[in-house]
Amino acid sequence: MRSPLVFLVAVSACAAVGLSACASGGPANPAETPTHSVSPRVAPTFSPNGTANDNIAYFRSIVEAAIESQGLNASTEKLARSLSTNGFAAAGIEYSDNATAVGMKADSVTVAAEFKGQCLIAQYGPSIKGLAVTLAPALASGGCLLGRSINHL
Repeated sequence: MRSPLVFLVAVSACAAVGLSACASGGPANPAETPTHSVSPRVAPTFSPNGTANDNIAYFRSIVEAAIESQGLNASTEKLARSLSTNGFAAAGIEYSDNATAVGMKADSVTVAAEFKGQCLIAQYGPSIKGLAVTLAPALASGGCLLGRSINHL
């Protein structure tokens, strides 16, 4: 047998729900409840005449696709080639190695694409637990990344 307290709580909860529906002006019949439609997400596209900022979502989508298919250890060289085949100029693409000088997996890696004097930069790897994408000005010396182990397409 149920306790009177459980019954009282259940009745109170039902009354509160009924009153809140009336107070909010919601329909008395749940079948009349309006539904909200979600518009399908449109995939970003490359905009050769746009700015680097116009293309950051597209850049991010290419990097995310590589990480989704290969994990956080996705090959930076393959990703760089993918950026090149998807509209970014090969001459402006740079990437770090996936391994350290002694052959250990890198904690994080970086891939960048220069576009109209700006750098679209992605960093990912186990140490940052995901993906970081940013936009920065190109270096005065040219390119986007600094370091001895920076590769160019």
